[in-house]
Amino acid sequence: MSKRIDRKQAVLNLRKEAEERVLKDEVMKFRLEAETLERLLLMAKKLNKPAGTLVREWVIEKLDSGENQREELPAIMAISMIANSLAKRGLLPKSQIGRIRQLLARAN
Repeated sequence: MSKRIDRKQAVLNLRKEAEERVLKDEVMKFRLEAETLERLLLMAKKLNKPAGTLVREWVIEKLDSGENQREELPAIMAISMIANSLAKRGLLPKSQIGRIRQLLARAN
């Protein structure tokens, strides 16, 4: 007799095992495109920090800020992304990003 595998349950079990392993080992692996990884390593070098430390700081920062804020409206998220993109391309002074964030925080 062959056992029928419940694929949904098997996937749930694998996810649970993976989460438990990550929590136990305190290590998480993820992929980054070569260009993004190169940018990360360059920033870490400029800040004189290991790349892993920098990523860990960013994740903790983002989690802390996310837990303390209401869910952003999609339009506010879009405006923020556009402003950041314009600043990256030199089309918006970086000094204006803080002001835009303040205005968006009030709108949220």
